[in-house]
Amino acid sequence: MILQIECKIDCETIIDDLIEVRSNAYVFKLYPDDKWKLCRITVECRFPDYQEYIPKVVIENNTITVIEFPKNDFYIDQISMLQYLESFGALDLGVNKIHWDNPTVNWIAENDEERIAVKGYNKRQDYPQNNRKVTSNWLQGTLIHRNMLKHLTEPFSFYRIGFNHYHQHSYIQAFLHFYLMLEGIFGSRNTDKTPTIAAFMDSANLLYAINLVLENFNNHAHAKHKGWFVNYSFQKFNFDEDPVRKLINIFVDERGKLAHYLMANEERRRKNFEENSYQSLAFVSMTVCYFASIKLRFAPFLQKV
Repeated sequence: MILQIECKIDCETIIDDLIEVRSNAYVFKLYPDDKWKLCRITVECRFPDYQEYIPKVVIENNTITVIEFPKNDFYIDQISMLQYLESFGALDLGVNKIHWDNPTVNWIAENDEERIAVKGYNKRQDYPQNNRKVTSNWLQGTLIHRNMLKHLTEPFSFYRIGFNHYHQHSYIQAFLHFYLMLEGIFGSRNTDKTPTIAAFMDSANLLYAINLVLENFNNHAHAKHKGWFVNYSFQKFNFDEDPVRKLINIFVDERGKLAHYLMANEERRRKNFEENSYQSLAFVSMTVCYFASIKLRFAPFLQKV
């Protein structure tokens, strides 16, 4: 059996024809689209012990009830090589991204014995489309209140950029933009750790948003993010008895880690190739920003009363 890992490529790079190169046990292929731009890459290798790595199907009453996908730890070398090509392709060819984090896994049979009904699959699903509906009332109401709310235009732009990054699975950049929104609005012009934490703890609107997020952790749909929060630990401090302070410290600590890159310091090291490990951080900070925006939009009208 041949294992093929296929990834889409985002770039404007020109390619004259299909390129095929063998490197040790692997065969790499680069493909053009109909406009002769580089659009995808595949990595192939022989994989004799394939049985335990193909999707398992459970059939009950002639109906597929469960499809169990294998873990993705059987093509680590291929992902590492794709990351390598992505980094050097960016420098040499202007490649924007190789989607190694969302590959299609294909099994190619080499004989009749291997010719089984196994199709390619993606290891991760995209987020659902946003189907919210715009109305004339929204447009009119938003414009009417512009003089009261226009000071939020720039801070909310960080939410927009972070939201876009989040739905593109770019969780590090998502979090950094959500943090910038919080820092700008609630940081009282501080950037250093201690005064920023103090300013955050002194903001009623931010504490309102954080407490709502902590309440939402009890929702089963947020079990993953609750687990991330509960299991998050600090080297020198224990904030488990004060979850609000704990979350604020997480935000400030992670901002410090992700805004720098110290190769020799594993603890303070940003890991671009482990994007998914930052999903909960991005989701929780996004939700805090969203809940905070509710209070921020009402604040000018409450002050006027």
